[in-house]
Amino acid sequence: MTNIQQYVRTLYVRNMHNDLGIPASFMRRDEVVEHLTARALAVIADYKVSDKIDLSPIVDLLFSEMLESGCFSELADDFAGKYYQLVPNQIGPFRQQVLVNDVISQQASAIGEERYFGDVFAAFVDRSTEEPTVAGLGLSVPASDRVVTLSDNQVPYFELKTTEIIDVVSNQNQIDNEPGLREIILGQLKAGRELLRAGSFSLYIFQLTLLDTLRFLAKRYEKEAIGALAAALIGELLKSIGIIA
Repeated sequence: MTNIQQYVRTLYVRNMHNDLGIPASFMRRDEVVEHLTARALAVIADYKVSDKIDLSPIVDLLFSEMLESGCFSELADDFAGKYYQLVPNQIGPFRQQVLVNDVISQQASAIGEERYFGDVFAAFVDRSTEEPTVAGLGLSVPASDRVVTLSDNQVPYFELKTTEIIDVVSNQNQIDNEPGLREIILGQLKAGRELLRAGSFSLYIFQLTLLDTLRFLAKRYEKEAIGALAAALIGELLKSIGIIA
C-alpha cells in the first residue's frame, strides 16, 4: 500500500496550514476540491512531477478524511444540495492524527523532507509505468478514465457492503504490524464509499481508492472473514461496472 499517492498525501498533510488558503464562506464540493488541488500542485511543484501524478484520487481521499474529522462543516438542503465550510481549528488535530504514526512522515523527518521526497519522486519518475489492472486480477482497465454510473438500487447496496468492511477494519488494532496503515486503509475505504454514494464516478479514481484497497484486504486476510468479504465485494463491483460478466 505504499504507492506514490500515499507519499503525496503525507507531503500534503505535513505542509498543511490552518486556513489551507480556502475562503471562510460556504462552498460547493467542487470548489473545495479546486482549492485543495491548487495547494497540492504547489506542494509538489519543486519536485517536477506535477504532470506525472494524477492528484484527483489524492484530493478526493483528503477531502473525505477531512470531512470525517470535522475539518469541514456540512450544510445540506433538500433543494439546494450540500455546502461545506472550513473549520480552521480542526486542521491541527487532523494533521496530528494523520502524521502521528505515519511511517513516511517519520522517515521524512529523519532524513530531511526536501532530500527524502526528492529521492522518492526521482525514483518514481525513473520507474517504468505499467498498464493499470483492476483489483489485482490481471484485468486491464478498459477506458480507465470513463465514468461509471450505478443504479438507484446499487448505490445503497454497495454502500452497505462497504460500510460492513469499514466496520470490520475499524475493529482491527493494527494491519501488518505497520503503524498508520490501518488509518490509511480506512481513509481509502471511506473515500470509495463516498464515490459509491455519489452514484457516478471515474473508474480510474474508483480503482485507486476502493478496488485496490479491497484487493489488499482480500490477499492479506484471504483465510479470514474480512478477506472473504473484500473478495466478494470486488467480484460484485466488477460485475456492476462491466469489467467481468
